[in-house]
Amino acid sequence: MQAIVKVAAQATNEDMLAEYTTRNQNALVELKTKHNVDVRAFPADVLNTLKTLSDDVVAEVAAGDPLSGKVYESYKTYRDQVKAYHAVSEQAYINARN
Repeated sequence: MQAIVKVAAQATNEDMLAEYTTRNQNALVELKTKHNVDVRAFPADVLNTLKTLSDDVVAEVAAGDPLSGKVYESYKTYRDQVKAYHAVSEQAYINARN
């Protein structure tokens, strides 16, 4: 039963990610074509400030609750581990296609 639940959860997650990507792509096309939105990246200084602020808020929440702290540490460890992989896989693929 545990294996069934695990596989079902994984399949649901994959479906959700595919739907998320598709819906966001469709929304982006609509914004650009139907509403003439000029989509631009945030300037680096704005992104850096947002990162600092969000890191501070999340760290504060994590410090205030043991379970939140455990989840946050696990997340950070995983995030740091996969950065290098994504740089040479998905991101490298996207960069090569641009």
